Amino acid sequence: MIKLAFFVLLFIATSVSADTIELYDGRIVQCTVISRTDHYINVEVDGLAVRLAAKDVKRIIMGTSTAESVDVVGGDGRYEAKGEIAMGTVLIVRLNSTLDTSKDTAGQTFSALLEHALRDKGVIIVPAGSKIYGMITQSVKGIKAEEATRKKEQVEAVAARMLLTITQVNIEGKLLPLQTPAINPEAAKAPVSDKEQDGAGQIIILEGTLLEFKLGQALIH
Repeated sequence: MIKLAFFVLLFIATSVSADTIELYDGRIVQCTVISRTDHYINVEVDGLAVRLAAKDVKRIIMGTSTAESVDVVGGDGRYEAKGEIAMGTVLIVRLNSTLDTSKDTAGQTFSALLEHALRDKGVIIVPAGSKIYGMITQSVKGIKAEEATRKKEQVEAVAARMLLTITQVNIEGKLLPLQTPAINPEAAKAPVSDKEQDGAGQIIILEGTLLEFKLGQALIH
């Protein structure tokens, strides 16, 4: 009886329902999408809260007046939401490895994990934890003033410098290009151990450091 009531509830269409969900089994749900995660979609049907499994949802039509639709997952259950992440959107990423101007050079790549999901109209397009790839565009070890004076040749003091940019994101095995302006990670005030602070004229950004980038152009998936 409870199961029957649930299915009847799914088919009730009310004047306040703003969204439409199409399930893989052919059923249509008139509802209001409240929130969603990688695994569930929380909706309101006729004033009651209902949770749907994301793997069962084929398509969401956001707003009956605009008829904007997004595919949510593929037939194999993989997360495949479609949408656009606007230029200027902030990306917070967590480094997978330590970066060091005394070891790492310009042109070298690095990886990180996306800290927060990227959404389009409330729908997750890039899930949190997605792998991000970037490149070191500049890496200068630097020479302190006292080190420069010890050298026989004429050498000027040079400040250590590192610039990073994001180039790609991996969404369920699919690599998509990303474009972000280069940032100076030193501005992130990365944690540095006492031992690493002894390194003269170098910048060390520790594994696990959170870095903030901004999209230089929209990401379309």
